[in-house]
Amino acid sequence: MTDDEIAKRLFLVLQEMKCLVILDDIWRIETWNLLKDAFPNVKTESTILLTTRNQAVALPPNRNAFLHELQALNEKKSWELFEKIVISGRADIGIFSPLLSYKQAT
Repeated sequence: MTDDEIAKRLFLVLQEMKCLVILDDIWRIETWNLLKDAFPNVKTESTILLTTRNQAVALPPNRNAFLHELQALNEKKSWELFEKIVISGRADIGIFSPLLSYKQAT
């Protein structure tokens, strides 16, 4: 099956069914241009979630688009997130004690 055939099939599925499509970390407009023909630019029940670091990629001429810009975490919030993911419940292991001492000192 060619890329064009895959794009046409995906286009039809997105128009006929309710789908969630996630395109993660699209950096270049050229990449989006290769993919966009597979996605209807009309109102459907489907949702496309595209993540990118390039705002130009996130702003295609699509009246149904919604842009949500994430804000970077400050040092305190970054540490809290790190703690929540990695350290919570593992302080008794001992390998994180230097990190905990660093945090308490700051």
